Amino acid sequence: MPSVISSIFIMGTLLLAVFPCQSQIKVSGDNMSTLDSGQNQKAIPHVQNTSTQQYDAFSKWLHWIMAVIIIYATIAGYGMLFVMDMPQLFHVLSTLNMSFATIASVLLIVRWGWSFFRKTPELPDTIPNTQKSMAKLAHGTLYLVMFVVFVSGFLMLKHEYPFFWLFTIPNPISNAEVNAFFFMVHRFGCATLASLVLLHALAALKHHFVNKNDVLKSMAFNLSKLSRS
Repeated sequence: MPSVISSIFIMGTLLLAVFPCQSQIKVSGDNMSTLDSGQNQKAIPHVQNTSTQQYDAFSKWLHWIMAVIIIYATIAGYGMLFVMDMPQLFHVLSTLNMSFATIASVLLIVRWGWSFFRKTPELPDTIPNTQKSMAKLAHGTLYLVMFVVFVSGFLMLKHEYPFFWLFTIPNPISNAEVNAFFFMVHRFGCATLASLVLLHALAALKHHFVNKNDVLKSMAFNLSKLSRS
């Protein structure tokens, strides 16, 4: 079953990375496009994409909730290595980590499915097409690595775990060798995910402070509107 889900996920992310959401018209000369319609020709001026485009509120909430969970889980996960001689604290951090990861796993599926229906803002025309394609590929890779981290974290468990001390969730596999394998996959995946998240954040800051475009603003909340409501 995990292999089937993984195959569907990989196919989806590749489609998202390869095919653009909206087509763009390229122009040459003095920013004019000429269309042939029989013997008549009409000149259509090229309109540069400079307007501020926003993701929908649902996408923003999914993005920032998952961002907070992933950053917390990364810090807490590596921090647990320093409290292994404190069983009670280690158990609390472990329970919180797995509980938040469970929520993030569900949100990842929702977010991935929602990406097929939402309207994705176009990147500014000042960004080269090659860089836009690389951004799509990086975004798809981020989805895939998150999927690997959550699945491997679940399959590496040797025992059931409490969900916020409310109820227990059983572990699917109780084979020591299989658990050890997915533990190594999880460790490598977490390191990769932390690196990708850092690069993602640095790229967003570069767009905002260096390139002076609205890429970061497209996923940011309008605080003035929130304060009014």
